[in-house]
Amino acid sequence: ATGYQISIDGSTWTNATSGVDYNSTITASTGSRTVYVRAVNSDTTNYSTPSSNASKAVTVYQLTVNKGTGISSVSGTGKYISGRSVSINATASTGYTWSKWTVSSGGSTPADVSKASTTVTVGATTTLTATATANALTFSAQTLTAGTYNTAYSKTFTGASNGTGTYTYTVNSVTCGGTAVKASSGKYNGLSLSGTTISGTPTKAGTYVFSIRAKDSNSGVTKDANITIVINKAASTNPTLKSVTATYDGNPHTVTVSGGSGGTIKYR
Repeated sequence: ATGYQISIDGSTWTNATSGVDYNSTITASTGSRTVYVRAVNSDTTNYSTPSSNASKAVTVYQLTVNKGTGISSVSGTGKYISGRSVSINATASTGYTWSKWTVSSGGSTPADVSKASTTVTVGATTTLTATATANALTFSAQTLTAGTYNTAYSKTFTGASNGTGTYTYTVNSVTCGGTAVKASSGKYNGLSLSGTTISGTPTKAGTYVFSIRAKDSNSGVTKDANITIVINKAASTNPTLKSVTATYDGNPHTVTVSGGSGGTIKYR
């Protein structure tokens, strides 16, 4: 033979070229068909040409690979001849850990559903879905730098990590010296939360414990942590006594004191 021809369902014949993959032609659509091949010879004087047909019945199935929760990309979707071993792959999104493959419909099961990269032997129209599990957040208890009563305060705590990278923070509760503090206009004795910063002018000294909840904005996973802040008492202002020279004569006298709380001192 000087050449070969290929036909799908014996209709149109195409000259076959060595090294060319005709899979895409055969799998252009799903369903059952017969692939024919015949030899041809340019020497029609000495050879009967074309030859008798060789044939192979095949069935083409659709394999669909879907992204499930926490998956950023998948590969493997296509039309394949029954019995074909196909590589399927999935990549977990940031903040997620690979979980498994599930067969959403059809009868072809991956060789190892626990691996993100595996194979599946196509034997039916099948839909596979890759899934991942959201990571637990890392968010630890912390003690911030101390502040002072009635003095502006602003400190930032270390936020959550190990998630998708976008987080929100809310106050669960606040105590001062073990006693619950109720919010007033979003402030707890003058202190409030914005992002990972606690700021304000504290209106009471004591040890504050802020129970803060971090939430992954994408996965919804949460983690609580206590943020402790000691607000020290303000230092008292020492009074100053002006120099006074007096002779006791049995009558009340007044000495003026400045600083501290101010006021007067009487002596007899």
